[in-house]
Amino acid sequence: MDHVAAVKAVVFELSGNAIVANSGRGSATASTKAYDALMIPLYHSLPSDVATKVALAYSIINTVGGRGDNLAGARLQLGSAQEALRSYAINRLSLTFPPTK
Repeated sequence: MDHVAAVKAVVFELSGNAIVANSGRGSATASTKAYDALMIPLYHSLPSDVATKVALAYSIINTVGGRGDNLAGARLQLGSAQEALRSYAINRLSLTFPPTK
């Protein structure tokens, strides 16, 4: 898989994970499947500032187990990673995404 496809998949996964964190519910669980499967192509060309935010977000998810009630305190980091990766995808890779609210 190439870098562009990996970035797009992880942007969508982070978007879903932000919803989980915002829900604050223990029944909701964040996913790391796209990130886990696409780590090498994802990081291959990512600028270091974006890579750092993404790595921190997924480290938090893995540390707390990905449950919504545990992620509530990490909303800022998850949102920051999602926005940084999304902005990189739009501005540097010319990808498009559905509008956010």
